Amino acid sequence: MPAGKLSRFNEGLHFVTTKTYRNHTYFADTRCCEILIEQLDYYRGRYGFKISGYVIMPDHLHVLLWWETDEKPDLTISKIMQGIKSIVAKRIIQYVKIGESTCSRLSDDWYHENPHKRMGQEHTPPSVRIWQPSFYDYIVLSQEKFVEKLSYMHNNPVNAGLVSEAELWKFSSCAWYTKRKEYVLEMDGNI
Repeated sequence: MPAGKLSRFNEGLHFVTTKTYRNHTYFADTRCCEILIEQLDYYRGRYGFKISGYVIMPDHLHVLLWWETDEKPDLTISKIMQGIKSIVAKRIIQYVKIGESTCSRLSDDWYHENPHKRMGQEHTPPSVRIWQPSFYDYIVLSQEKFVEKLSYMHNNPVNAGLVSEAELWKFSSCAWYTKRKEYVLEMDGNI
């Protein structure tokens, strides 16, 4: 686990949770996870925030992020999440429409109502929703809470029965912190 003190930032570290629409398991599909990772990294560069931890679960995302508010006084957690969620939704919908998705619960309601349809370019529902419209934001103000939230995130796949050890979950910052396996998204160092 990370050592040291929390960096100086006025608003604290944001522990953000956002869920998929109706708990659809879009992120059971590796490509959907890769799209989310690409956009987390892109918006980190574009907006200048730091990522201190994350985990992508089949139906939700947890991320720990922060920025220097003195340097970026107009940046808000809402702006960050709106940017990430918007482009991720567009890219996943595009991916689904080309018929390559293996998302296990993609648009269940639409397909149930239209059993003669199948997944593919012509038969994708006209308005697939990827995310619930809101997100949960908890401000972390101490090293103790940071370690607690990071541990919670890293153990989420184990507690859900998806892996036996946290380091085995590919789409998590756990591998970056433990250095036991290759990681897919670099963190911005110990805070």
